[in-house]
Amino acid sequence: MLNLASDLNIATNKFNVVATSGNTTIAGTLGVTGVTTLTGNLVANANTTLGDASTDTLTVNATSTFNAPVTLASSQNLTVGGDLTVTGNLTINGTTTTVSSTTLTVTDKNIDLANVATPTNTTADGAGLTIKGATDKTWNWVNATSAWTSSEHIAAAAGKNLLLNGSTSGTTTIS
Repeated sequence: MLNLASDLNIATNKFNVVATSGNTTIAGTLGVTGVTTLTGNLVANANTTLGDASTDTLTVNATSTFNAPVTLASSQNLTVGGDLTVTGNLTINGTTTTVSSTTLTVTDKNIDLANVATPTNTTADGAGLTIKGATDKTWNWVNATSAWTSSEHIAAAAGKNLLLNGSTSGTTTIS
């Protein structure tokens, strides 16, 4: 046991312990093997690597604040077991985005589909909605016909009309 009444400085201030507070600073690399318990705040002011991405798991069991970007290696996944709230913009870069939810609520009145850098009628071709059933039920833009195309019948509710050619009222029979 080392018992000191004043500050401890080793190797020209590379390892310092302040006697009055117990605050410790280490200049250089600190390697820890085994279980480590930190009680209180952990402040990391530079690039920090926690664990070996190929073998280790990082579990955070408390509210955590990151004041700088956090990056996961491209081969790693992030799993959130509770609610996730994003207060800024959310950007997802990938080829597939899957939302497994019973209800999807979007406040915006418009959803952009086929949103590419240089949109054309060709890039819009085939865009639309697909509802899964025994067979797919689709509502798509077809560039070759310059029209919205439905794979299914369209039925208007009682008292509602299908308005064509700019009409604002009336009934039209289509056979």
